[in-house]
Amino acid sequence: MAKKSGDILLKLDDTLLKAIDNFNGDIPKMQEEMLDRVIELTTDLDRKNGNLVVSVKNLKIIRKIRKELADSIVNDDYLKRVDEFANQFAEVQRINDLYFASVSTQFAKRELYTEIRKLAVEQTLEGLGKQGLSSNVIVPLADILNKNITSGGSYKEFIGEVRGYLTNTDESKGALDRYAKIYTIDAINQFSAQYNQTITEDLGFVWYYYAGDKMKTSRDFCIKMMEARNGGCMKFFHKSQIPELLKGHICSGNVPIYKKINLPYGFKEGTNDVNFLTYRGGWGCQHRITSVPSSVVPKKLRDMFGG
Repeated sequence: MAKKSGDILLKLDDTLLKAIDNFNGDIPKMQEEMLDRVIELTTDLDRKNGNLVVSVKNLKIIRKIRKELADSIVNDDYLKRVDEFANQFAEVQRINDLYFASVSTQFAKRELYTEIRKLAVEQTLEGLGKQGLSSNVIVPLADILNKNITSGGSYKEFIGEVRGYLTNTDESKGALDRYAKIYTIDAINQFSAQYNQTITEDLGFVWYYYAGDKMKTSRDFCIKMMEARNGGCMKFFHKSQIPELLKGHICSGNVPIYKKINLPYGFKEGTNDVNFLTYRGGWGCQHRITSVPSSVVPKKLRDMFGG
C-alpha cells in the first residue's frame, strides 16, 4: 500500500481511538457518583429485621431512583460530551474519503455517503442519550431494587449487588462504564466500516486487509486473522473467502464456533458475507477491514481468485 494511503489509514485509526477515549474518560467517575447517589437514596428503605419489605414508600423510592438518575447523568456536561463524540463522525467520513480518493480515480462523493453519516449520528445520539442509558443501565438497576424488595431480600446483600452492578473491578466493568465503552466503540467503528463497505461496493473492490493490533480483549477470530496477515498466508483476503472465514476457517487453522449462532465466538448474531465488513469481529471489535484496489495485491494471489 502506498505511503500516502497508509498514512491516511493511520490517521483514521488515531481518530477512532481518540474519539472513544475522549468520551469515556470521565465515565468511571460518573459511575462512582451514580453508585453513591443510589446508596444515599436507598438508605431510608423500609426494612424488617434487616430485610427489605414491600411498602408504598419503597416503591416510590424505586420510581424516584429511575427518574433522578437519568436526569442527573444526562446533564449539560454529558450532552456536550455526546455532541463532541458525534461530531467526530464527520471527521471519520472525511478521512475515509481521502483514503478512497488516494487509491481510486473513480471515487466521487455521493449524497448517499453523507446520509449514512447522518443516520449513524442520530442513532448514536439516541443510544447515548437519556433513552439509551435508561434502557440499558437504569432500568436493570431498578429491576435489582424491585426484585430485592418484592422478595424480602437482605438490605446488606442488596447493597452488595448494587455495588457489583456499578463498580469496576479487574475482572469486569460496572454497568455504566461497560455500556458507554461498548456503545461508543461499536457506534463509530461500525459507521466507519459501513461507510467503507458502501464505497467499496460502488468501486467494485473485492480485496481486503484486516488491520489492527492485538489487544487484551482480542478474540480468537481477530487474533487468528492478524496472525494470518502477519505470517503471510493471508495478508489480503478476497471477497469470495468471507463465507469460509465466518465458519472459522482461516488459512489452515480454525477458531471455535459458538454453536447457537454458528459463528465464531463474540460475533453478532446475523453476521453474514454481506455485512461482515461492517460487523467485523463482533461486539466491541476495534479492528478495521479496509478494501484495497487489486493493484496492491500480489499478482500470484490475484490469479488464484481470477484477478
